[in-house]
Amino acid sequence: ISDETRAQIMRFLTRYLKPGGVVQVSYNAMVGCAQVLPLQRLLMLGAGEGGDTWTKASELAGKMVNLDALHFKRNPDSLGRVEGFDNLDQRYLVHEYLHEKWTPFYFTDIVREMAEAKLSFAGSARFAHMSPVGWLSDRQREMLETVTDPIEAEELRDYFANRGFRSDIFVRGKAPLSDLRLREQAEHIHLWGNPAVPYKTAVALEHATLTRSDSFHKPLFDLLHGAEMTLAQVFDAHEFAGLTLDAILKLLRLSIAVGETSVRYGAVQPRATAERLNAVLLTKAEQGEALGALASPRQGGGAGISALDQLMLAALHTKADPAKALTKDIDELIARVARSLAATGLRLQVGGAEVLPEDT
Repeated sequence: ISDETRAQIMRFLTRYLKPGGVVQVSYNAMVGCAQVLPLQRLLMLGAGEGGDTWTKASELAGKMVNLDALHFKRNPDSLGRVEGFDNLDQRYLVHEYLHEKWTPFYFTDIVREMAEAKLSFAGSARFAHMSPVGWLSDRQREMLETVTDPIEAEELRDYFANRGFRSDIFVRGKAPLSDLRLREQAEHIHLWGNPAVPYKTAVALEHATLTRSDSFHKPLFDLLHGAEMTLAQVFDAHEFAGLTLDAILKLLRLSIAVGETSVRYGAVQPRATAERLNAVLLTKAEQGEALGALASPRQGGGAGISALDQLMLAALHTKADPAKALTKDIDELIARVARSLAATGLRLQVGGAEVLPEDT
């Protein structure tokens, strides 16, 4: 986004956002993008003017890697990105790299800019990064506890995690949330276990692997896999007697971050509305626009789904009895998926490996 467009966004927020209003801002971040700046410049150089810009851009980067350019030898993140180009959608790659105004930002610079619109930092929009931070080592945590400025401490965490992308929440008129108000809101927050994700003591986040104690994490896992509960019910569960609300929230954030737990605010959304939207999304998938998510009434938002599953659901969507069609019409369904793949050029991956069209 150009400086001019960012300024327009800030003017809009200044004028229209009401007290208590919330804004989420996502952006490429320093310090993790420090290695990527030279790569992005190289890709822009290779793209040139006209023609298949991404092909020219990626070919130049690949050629520099093959010619042992020292930049890639000394910057493994930059090298890894080039080596992973073939596994990503070209439209995403063009969107991500081929912009003249490609600028990663330091967190404190974004905070300063948002403050001009009277917006204060409330926290991360990603559960893996929310405070209190569980992935810091004891020595890192002790060092940060000596930093009195919370904004400075947040930027120092970016160095510890080498974070290259941030999703931050800002609010106008930030006010502390008391335990009483938290409990009021907790009545509307619903939680349940994801049956597809097993419990593991060692869990991987975006930037760290944690070995957690089973004394509270495992009881939380078992509790939420037994039934859907409100956050208020979790707070009052006997398994967590003696823990503060913040300590329970820390357990939950990690569980949500690793995919064990799903969360929704408010009641289950109407199924008919979701089905109408999904019918449109499935049609688009068969036209080559597999968006990676469908509407979920229970989650109150989008649920991730693979391109193959979208195409199979699109084929099933035309059947009066989808359950019976899975056994009776499976050859027809597979043939329809294969035709969609051939017509649209969508690529599938199974177990991290690309499936060739002739193998579908």
